[in-house]
Amino acid sequence: MIRLLTGCFLVTICFLLPVQAQADPDRTFSLVSQRAPGMADAIEATLEVKGEVKQVDGEQRPVNDIMEVRGWFNFEERTEKFSVTDMSQPLESIRRYELARADMRVGDRIKRPELEPIHRTIQTRIADGHTAFFSPTGMLSSEQLLLIEGVQGNTLILDHLLPNKDVQVGDSWTIGDETLAPFLYIDTISKNEIQAVFTSAPEPFAIVEIVGRVEGTYLGAATDLEIQGKYQFDLERGRITWIGLVIRENRAIGHAGPGLSVQARYLANIQPLDEPVALRNVPPAVWPGTHLLDEALNCGSMVKTGPGLLNMAGTGSSRRMTRERQSCGCSWTAT
Repeated sequence: MIRLLTGCFLVTICFLLPVQAQADPDRTFSLVSQRAPGMADAIEATLEVKGEVKQVDGEQRPVNDIMEVRGWFNFEERTEKFSVTDMSQPLESIRRYELARADMRVGDRIKRPELEPIHRTIQTRIADGHTAFFSPTGMLSSEQLLLIEGVQGNTLILDHLLPNKDVQVGDSWTIGDETLAPFLYIDTISKNEIQAVFTSAPEPFAIVEIVGRVEGTYLGAATDLEIQGKYQFDLERGRITWIGLVIRENRAIGHAGPGLSVQARYLANIQPLDEPVALRNVPPAVWPGTHLLDEALNCGSMVKTGPGLLNMAGTGSSRRMTRERQSCGCSWTAT
């Protein structure tokens, strides 16, 4: 983790610089994910957010606060269900966090949420464009849940950024709404101008840039995101092993959350493992049965309270919804 932090600023700058193509222009490369159920990855990620939180006071006057967030995440993720091509099938994984912590300042308020050791095994599921998290060891506090559920760049769906076909340097492709929505942690997409471009192939890697804008909604509030990023695909392993993103977001004030004008920098190293380490003795994920899902729906736990870390600066109404979810006696949430 220290190694990642010391290099994060240099890497963030470097990944935005143009890279010259080094491959035969007529050569094709297989950018097809080899991810499969049972595989495990060691992941180190950092998140930095700077900007303003936009709210209104009791007299409906605008109130803007300066916000700064730094988050650190170190976990092992084992894939439980995965399909390269069939997005109608759910994606599932189980994670074991070594570290999930954030330092956050909004105005003169400071918070330092951290995932406790007893709750560091987390199940993740993406289906029909929605993301769910479940803690099999008991209920999470609202801050612990918000710490893990709203980080943009969900590694469970990362491989769906690939074209998953043979391509040449210079080829481009679009990324579907069903991938972008859970990857960027938003509800709906009304306009998608994201393009992925295969820019170079310094073997054994392929470098892909992601650029464009997305318009959509989050908790009913309009949001506009500008994306600039790059990822590295290991041609021998058939896996994405590094990604860096700069996300500029402008979000309107909503009924259940604050408005935002922020820039986020997200970096993640993904190291495929020959076999699980932290998850070696963790059994396969078991999701709540229908009766528990119905219970969660009835007590309001399916209501989103995000946007993850950013929502910790949110309105009182969003915090009330979080407490309702906690009262269910389970840590199920869906987004």
